[in-house]
Amino acid sequence: MVIPAAGLGSRLRPYTDDRPKSLVPVAGVPLLWHLLGTLHALGVEEAIVICGYRGARLRRELADCPRSPRLVFVDNPDFERNGSLLSLAASRPYWTDGFTHIDGDLLVRPELLRQMVHATANVIAVDRTREHAAIDWKTEVRHDRIVTVSRDLPPARTSGEILGFSHWTPEGARALADAVDDMVTAGQAQTEHHVFAMLHAARKVPVTPLYTGGGQWFELDNACDLPAAEAFVTAG
Repeated sequence: MVIPAAGLGSRLRPYTDDRPKSLVPVAGVPLLWHLLGTLHALGVEEAIVICGYRGARLRRELADCPRSPRLVFVDNPDFERNGSLLSLAASRPYWTDGFTHIDGDLLVRPELLRQMVHATANVIAVDRTREHAAIDWKTEVRHDRIVTVSRDLPPARTSGEILGFSHWTPEGARALADAVDDMVTAGQAQTEHHVFAMLHAARKVPVTPLYTGGGQWFELDNACDLPAAEAFVTAG
C-alpha cells in the first residue's frame, strides 16, 4: 500500500499551518488514522507513506496510531515543487510485486478499500455518480478501459471522476514506472499531475475502472469540507 502524504495542503489553511493535511483532525483523530485503521482491519501488513511538508511531525503522529499496518516512511524532498508526480515516483522501490495506491487525503468505506486491495488487474477508482460540473479530473472509459483523463472533457465523453485510488499488477507497475521516467526525462515532473503518468501507462497495459459512487469515498480538499468529512466518518 502506497500513501502519498507529502503535499502542502494550502487549501486547508490555517489548519495546515503547522501540520500536513493528513494530520488535520477529523472526528477527533488525525485524518490518516482512519485509513490506517481500515487497512489494519483488512489485514494489510505494510503501508509506504510518502512524507514531505512537516514530515517529522507526520512520522511522529502516525507512529502513535493505535491500529495500523507496519509503516515505512519515504521522503519526497521536492514536495514544494510537485508533490504529486514526484511523490509517486519516490515509492518506486516498492512497486516490484505490484501495489495499491491511495492519496492520503481520501476517506474510503471498507468494502471499496477491500475491493481495491484484492484486485487482480490494473484498476483505478472512478465515481460515475457525480454531476459533470462538480468533477475535477474527468475520465473517459471505452470498452471497459480508461483512455482519457482531463479537466476539460465534455459531458458526452465523461464516464466519471477519476480518484486518487488505484491498484497495479507487477506488469502495470513496470508500465507506470516507465511512464514516470519518460515524464521526468521530458522535464514534466514539475508541471504534470501523477494521474497523467497513470494515463500513459494505460496506453501500454489495460487499466479498467473500479466504479464507485456517492457515499463510498470522501476527499478532504479545503476547510469547507471538514464538516462533511466528520459526517462521513461518524456515519460509519
